[in-house]
Amino acid sequence: MTNADNEIYFHEDDYCQQEILPLAALDFCRNQIAEIDEFAAAHQAPDGIGWTDVFMREDSPGKIAEFGITLELLRATMREFLPEVPVVYTGYSSFRERCQRTIGFGLHADCIIYADWNDQEIIEHVWTGIFTPEASEITVVVSALQSLGQKFPLLYVDWAWSFVTPLDQSRKLRDRLESKIAEIARQMKG
Repeated sequence: MTNADNEIYFHEDDYCQQEILPLAALDFCRNQIAEIDEFAAAHQAPDGIGWTDVFMREDSPGKIAEFGITLELLRATMREFLPEVPVVYTGYSSFRERCQRTIGFGLHADCIIYADWNDQEIIEHVWTGIFTPEASEITVVVSALQSLGQKFPLLYVDWAWSFVTPLDQSRKLRDRLESKIAEIARQMKG
């Protein structure tokens, strides 16, 4: 966060990379993840660092806006678990710009849920930035997401880590986030 009380920044590449979508998009997400993984394996750089081409994934045929989730309903759901961060910035390198009609709910930049909305204050996208190594923080953010999943048939997809699961009450999401973060820590050490 830039100011722990009311501002946060996310890199533009992270927009909707950990995304909440309608549960009806589950098969679409599984198929896209399979295509992404196959493409990544076929285009691994010879030195093992990076790739030789870029895969452009398709937009989901289902959109969260279909549910008509209002900004106020999202705020009411999230505030039971996470503080609101009303000012959101994005950008790259040294460039920053304020996001219009965008909000965050979270503890810090590695434990955050973002949302943006249209002119009618209907939520159009929900995405996360979950990289905290703290199990208690993961539990809180997963509880917030699953609370939204109790109200609407939703799923969580992490495009970069090839993971998709319904936002039900299982431990699957929390366990996967914990294992992803542990893997990131191992990679950074080695």
